[in-house]
Amino acid sequence: MTDANLVLLTQLATAGFSVVSANRLGEISDSCNHHCRETGDGRYCILGQTFEQLHEWWSEHDKYNGIPIALARQIERLILDKLGPIVGESDLATAADLAATFEGGIVHLLLPENFWSSSNGSES
Repeated sequence: MTDANLVLLTQLATAGFSVVSANRLGEISDSCNHHCRETGDGRYCILGQTFEQLHEWWSEHDKYNGIPIALARQIERLILDKLGPIVGESDLATAADLAATFEGGIVHLLLPENFWSSSNGSES
């Protein structure tokens, strides 16, 4: 990955929210979408869509009561565990499959507030 616009994505993949704050997820989405259009690499289309969904969900919940720490940690752990291999994969089809699996994992965690305490918002 050589696109300078993807620096935030790389930083997020390696260091998580301690280096790239969640309020920059929209920028990451835009960068991924731009890279996808420029290169035709489908993994970045999927990542762009994934980070757009995460950005919208995070922004909406952050405006009110915030997101439980445990849930934010689960999201960050998924990013740290899965994003690096997606970005580093040389086979485009495999990379797209990994990105689609990552998207499913992220979307699974984007629950409404009434589910937080019973499923993903409690410390484990």
